[in-house]
Amino acid sequence: MPSGSNFIALLKERIDAGDHLLRSHLEKEPRNSTYTSSSVQNEIIEVIHEYILSSILGRLAPSALYSIIVDGTTDSSNIEQLCLLIRYVDPQSHEIREDFLAFIPTASSTAYDGAPSMSGIFNGCQAIVKRSCPDAEYMHCSSHALNLSLIDSCTSQLIRNMFGIIKSVTTFFNDSAKRTNALKHEIERPDNDYIILSKKKRLLSLCETRWVERNVALETFLELYVSISNTLDCLRIEGNSTSEQLYHSINSFETITSLCAACFLLSEITPLSRLLQTPTIDFGIAHHQVLSLLNTFETRETNATDYFKNIVFEQAKQISEELFIQPAAPRTHQRRHGHRLLDPEEFYRDQVFLPFLRELKANVENRLSIFSQPRIQLLTQLRPEHITSTNCSIMELYKNLIEKFSDRLP
Repeated sequence: MPSGSNFIALLKERIDAGDHLLRSHLEKEPRNSTYTSSSVQNEIIEVIHEYILSSILGRLAPSALYSIIVDGTTDSSNIEQLCLLIRYVDPQSHEIREDFLAFIPTASSTAYDGAPSMSGIFNGCQAIVKRSCPDAEYMHCSSHALNLSLIDSCTSQLIRNMFGIIKSVTTFFNDSAKRTNALKHEIERPDNDYIILSKKKRLLSLCETRWVERNVALETFLELYVSISNTLDCLRIEGNSTSEQLYHSINSFETITSLCAACFLLSEITPLSRLLQTPTIDFGIAHHQVLSLLNTFETRETNATDYFKNIVFEQAKQISEELFIQPAAPRTHQRRHGHRLLDPEEFYRDQVFLPFLRELKANVENRLSIFSQPRIQLLTQLRPEHITSTNCSIMELYKNLIEKFSDRLP
């Protein structure tokens, strides 16, 4: 009997467990009649697949309503595959299930998240699906959409430079146990003149995809800013050229102010980001949270002078004083001719804080507009607490539901 496959190993386990009929078959039958070849194994796998598929479709049939989930991935053999899943409500347990149906080999990865090939309203995947099923709304992952809106908002050169500097400094410390211990020793130093209220002892890497974690990393960096600068100062004195460059990069008022502005504005997004990642997200609550965030941004913009002066700029000045840095606008701004020179507070408010805030507001409103779709808004009205708290009559609600979902009614 051939060896080396999981199928053969399972047969051997059955024989060892006392299956004498199987032992007799494999030992006495001719080699071409043992039914252990690779083609037979593939046929058995296909039969099992058909059985599992029919079982899933049997659970799916009574519910009639379902969602199709597709995503591209690369398997262990480095072959691009398209994962096909089905999402539905189990008619017996009344729980939401997501069952895997198949891997579909694909030449190129086009079915993922909000790529143009998926989201295009004319030739994208959603347009093709809508030709056969007009009521199939395009739903992009809301958490991913929020991440993309934050990425798109980093158009300011000073904001981008700040992120690059923090990433370099964080990598510099986290890649070396010696440098990490040096930072920890500086934080715990009893004669430290700068009072550190944070209990954090190490830097967190900037997450590329989840901006909640990135915001936590930024806040940690801000809390340990003075200790980081002091540690880099000690390392550069020892002759480390990289620490010399990083020391001068973070001992810059524009870096400090950009970080303070980013932490202040991104902290407003953290509650929404956490909500969008919950398994039992409620569209009505999510829509309310998005509107609340946009209203907060509107308030921040209307009162930008006060918010920036009393919170962002004040925090930046406190850190700068500890590092003996004089608040100043970038030298490139100071050398410009024919333009009124702005004082540091005006410059960073108009060139960093307000542009970042406006980009955040516009991108969040654009990418999370899915929650304002008429059908989704109508479905949220079915929640009991909404029915009892609104003046809309139940009969009027039923009428609207029938009009919007007439194509789904028997």
